[in-house]
Amino acid sequence: MRGRVRRRSEMRMERQGHKECMLAVIAALQERPLAVVRQEALNVAQSASWSAEVENPLNYWETVEAVAGPRLYAVLRPLHRSPPPAGLPETIPSTGRGVVVVMWPWTSGGGHIMGWQNGLIYDPQSTNPEIPVTLDEWLLLHPRARVHAICTIDGGQ
Repeated sequence: MRGRVRRRSEMRMERQGHKECMLAVIAALQERPLAVVRQEALNVAQSASWSAEVENPLNYWETVEAVAGPRLYAVLRPLHRSPPPAGLPETIPSTGRGVVVVMWPWTSGGGHIMGWQNGLIYDPQSTNPEIPVTLDEWLLLHPRARVHAICTIDGGQ
């Protein structure tokens, strides 16, 4: 990454709040502001705090389904199961867009979801989520993370 100039790209990823990576990725893939998706999620969950929803898996996935819609939810939900569905790509395709799910091995089931477009990752947890990096660059910054699943949402080869 040093010495290379990154330009902002097409995916509009916003910086997530506490445990909001799923909401940030949904917002980016739906091309909606994170604040709107967050408020919709809180309304659906009838909650004042997204962190509280993350702690309750049943409410969490019901809320994600309502906010993401059936098509996107059908892709997102299986990616968080272990093992992930068979037949997923092992690398990020150079075209299209989708999601990358990584797991933190030192936690019990803890993970993170990021968006990707045209071969580059947009991490809602990074300081500059609108500036993409390659998967290899991201893994250098997070050497203990393990790629769990890569999935194409639109396009991709």
